[in-house]
Amino acid sequence: MIETNEYHHIVQFAIEQLPPRRRLIYQLNREQGLDYQQIADELSISRHTVKNQLSTALQSIRRVLLQAARIFSEKIFNGIGTSACCFVINW
Repeated sequence: MIETNEYHHIVQFAIEQLPPRRRLIYQLNREQGLDYQQIADELSISRHTVKNQLSTALQSIRRVLLQAARIFSEKIFNGIGTSACCFVINW
């Protein structure tokens, strides 16, 4: 089963792969709690751009998590065990 620590490493890896500006927008929103307008004001960009960049960032992170889940599920279905299958399906 993927440990919480491994999950956080995968998410961190996905965040690090984002283009610098998109990563900054993501971090301002998710880590510092700024809303779209605050980020837009701070970076002198439109609120719409912030929204689009966050959406794209989340899609990228989800894509990395899905790839990790596929790798994990292949290991499970190759005989490691069946009890963790529900974890992969519900993840």
